[in-house]
Amino acid sequence: MLVRMAAILIVTIHLANSAGVAGPADPVKSVENLAEQGDHQAQYYLGLMYAREIGVHKDETQAAKWFRMAADQGDAEAQFFLGIQHFRGEGVKRNLLEAYKWTVLAADHGLEIAHHFRGIIAESMSRKQLEEAERQVTEWRNRGAD
Repeated sequence: MLVRMAAILIVTIHLANSAGVAGPADPVKSVENLAEQGDHQAQYYLGLMYAREIGVHKDETQAAKWFRMAADQGDAEAQFFLGIQHFRGEGVKRNLLEAYKWTVLAADHGLEIAHHFRGIIAESMSRKQLEEAERQVTEWRNRGAD
């Protein structure tokens, strides 16, 4: 219990400091509010809270929802965790193409562990799946270039 409370406090202090406001009375609600406003860090932290049961009941579906929102904004840690969820089928249907795509995108940001897991995921894929996953990665990378 102490570890969970410490984690909530750390998340709250970080978000409050980055937003330039004093710490809230309800840290979980504060993180939720920031996440709902589109703050990618809050979305990542909220996903982590649901995935690791920190201040909320464990809910892998909610974790995937918040990780996806942050991942879509380019948050490397969220991309990594979303990739792992797709690989394991936690909170989402198991999908090796999505797992590979999100893990590669996280690795693009220099997240070392993502490089390692990209290889593990690739070993589980057929050549055709890997080619399609690489096409999706390229498409995602180029989406902002339009």
